[in-house]
Amino acid sequence: MIKGINATEILIHEEIYVLLKFTFNQEVNKKLKNIFYIIIKNKSNLVKLIL
Repeated sequence: MIKGINATEILIHEEIYVLLKFTFNQEVNKKLKNIFYIIIKNKSNLVKLIL
């Protein structure tokens, strides 16, 4: 279970990184970063959504 959570975090991190890399609007970047941090802070909720 723990390995699954970590793998999920890594996948999300990669996806968000790609979005940030190819998104040039500063405001959009800030919003995406906020979403990313919220996702990581709410790991248990994320796992529930996936399951």
